[in-house]
Amino acid sequence: MRTLFFLLILSGFLNACKKNETKPEPIKPDKEDQVNTVFLKSIDTTYYELNAKVTVHLKTAKLELATEINIDWGDNKFQNLYLQPQEGFVNNQMLVFDHRYEKNGDYKIQFRAKNKNVNDSLFVVVAIKNRVPPLIANFSYELLGGGKVRFKNLSNLSIGNYYWRDDKSLNKSYASDPEFIYDQNATYHVVLSALDAFGQYNAISKQIVINDAPPREMAFFKGTILGVAHEWNENPDNCRQLLTESEPGKGYLINTLTNQADGNYLAISIAPKFRVLTNPYFDPIERYNKFKENLVPGHKSISLNGENTWNVGFTIRYKDQEPIKKNLTDDPASSLEILQVEEVIQPVLFESIYPKSFWVTFRIKADFKEAGKVDGILKIRYLIGRFLG
Repeated sequence: MRTLFFLLILSGFLNACKKNETKPEPIKPDKEDQVNTVFLKSIDTTYYELNAKVTVHLKTAKLELATEINIDWGDNKFQNLYLQPQEGFVNNQMLVFDHRYEKNGDYKIQFRAKNKNVNDSLFVVVAIKNRVPPLIANFSYELLGGGKVRFKNLSNLSIGNYYWRDDKSLNKSYASDPEFIYDQNATYHVVLSALDAFGQYNAISKQIVINDAPPREMAFFKGTILGVAHEWNENPDNCRQLLTESEPGKGYLINTLTNQADGNYLAISIAPKFRVLTNPYFDPIERYNKFKENLVPGHKSISLNGENTWNVGFTIRYKDQEPIKKNLTDDPASSLEILQVEEVIQPVLFESIYPKSFWVTFRIKADFKEAGKVDGILKIRYLIGRFLG
């Protein structure tokens, strides 16, 4: 009986203790452990720029997970961006996007962000009112006789840049309505490229036929190249001269005779290095006289880098074969000799060409051992002008 009474008292005591027991507070995660369920916070600013361009500044939360951003610009154009967590991508980070519309009108720009915790979106409506008409390049031309052509620009460009060129001659111009003189009879494809102040680009090509070009001398090569006999005669279709120069101050004026007959490509490039040739402070008369001083018959110093030196390069690429490239500097015993220099009256093919030119005849010799020998006569023309680009 006493035992039963003791057990009842003990049971009551335990129940009283249980009622007074307090539950512990749930453990709250640290601030940095909280899950971020919103990434896109606001569209901060929207800027309207020239010619229907819009720039949007999008404010975001801290980038904690790899996130995909999809942009619908409202004109059936879309953009996708994939972001990876990185140092420096903080809360209230600003992302900048821009887009140019093709037409005036109202457009709803929709931004959507997605990762394993986020799927949110924001939008803004923009009103485009300043789209300029698309740029359309066009021209007409008039044949004036003697290979001369006058071009009339018909492009709808009020402010911007033009560039004229063709596929077979050195003729080029940045003028609005240039005149070219073609000194070889051929069919030429003339291209007018136009670029306006808003970055719009357009080009057009037209075919012109020249059959009354004034007579002139023609470039040629006759001899052996890597042991193979060659005879090239300049023509506008597959044997042409290319005259280029290095950037001002570097001093190279590179004259190349190419032969692309029968699907092959062969080129001989002669590069005298005289800084006077590409000095932008010399006018055409000074350039002409300075170059003339260096066109003295006799053997020339050969080097890749030396001042007042020459080099000759060969590129040989036969059909279905790897190209071969050689320079006279590959053979210490090679030689380059000017045999003859002729000054001739030069038609001004396009603006900036000096009205005299040089025809120079070279003798080139080299022994490239297993590749073969070079021994031949090359005659080419040097125009005086600017040939960048």
